[in-house]
Parts: sequence; C-alpha cells; structure tokens
Amino acid sequence: VFNDGNTEASAFVESKAKSDYWMFGVNRDGWRLFDRQVRASFVDLFLHEYAHLLLLEDDDFTDGFASRFWTEDDRDHAQALRDEKRRFRLLESYYEDNEERFVSDYATMSVDEDIAETFVQFVIRTKPGGSSVLDQKIRYFYESPELIAERTRLRQNLRGVGVSL
Repeated sequence: VFNDGNTEASAFVESKAKSDYWMFGVNRDGWRLFDRQVRASFVDLFLHEYAHLLLLEDDDFTDGFASRFWTEDDRDHAQALRDEKRRFRLLESYYEDNEERFVSDYATMSVDEDIAETFVQFVIRTKPGGSSVLDQKIRYFYESPELIAERTRLRQNLRGVGVSL
C-alpha cells in the first residue's frame, strides 16, 4: 500500500526482477475509506489486482476464457487501443456496443483485464442465471472448485472487515 498523489496509478501487479515473486501495490492516496461508495470501489480495485496474481500463471484458465469468450473483433479492438490518443473514446464506444459481453469498458482492454474485471463480479455478485455472454463469463469461474473456495474465503474476509456484499 502506498500514498502518491502525483501518479495516476491506482494499483499495480509486477514481477520482481530475477525471482519468482510478484509485487502487488495499491495507492491509498485519495481513497476516503470511511465513505461506503469509495470503500466499495477500493474493494473492487483490490479484487481486480488480486485476480491478476491469482490467475497470472493459470494458462489453461486464461486460454479457455479467451477461446470461449473473445472474438476476433475483441482482439482487433484491443490491438487498436495501443493508440493512446484514441484509447478513451475507443474503450467507451466498444463497451457501449458490447455491454452484454463485458462488465466494464476497461475489461475490453485485453483478455487479462477482462478476466480480472469479471473475477470481481464473480466474488461480489450472486451466481447469474442469464444467457448473456457476461453471465456465461461469470459462471466460467464456477467451473473451478479452487476459485469457488477462494470466492467463499474472500467473501467471508470482506464481511469480517465490514464490507457488505
């Protein structure tokens, strides 16, 4: 956890050079955690970054998710986002056209971001029963007994620190 008002970084996950270790950082600057809505956003951010760590080296899960849910158009869109001048507009418009497939505009950035954003919903929402691609993505996490156990643990811990789900 760090406090830095001079950066746009809210959180990050990065590998430690020449090791098998990873660093997970969250910028607390500007987070008024006594505010319920702000705390909910902070929890979402924390869960998102945790998902990167949790699923980082699970190539089978990532490859299965990508092959099942990502289209060629999605891959083309993610490639186009390299143009930083158009990124915000591209994210917003692609998400608006695909809200039944993605949980957020940020999820359209890449398969890894889609997985992390969808993981947050897997943890905080009840299991969806609908037929949308987004519901199917969330249910994909339920195919893993390990992830179900982790969801249960995370929900218990969040409730234990006063976060309502």
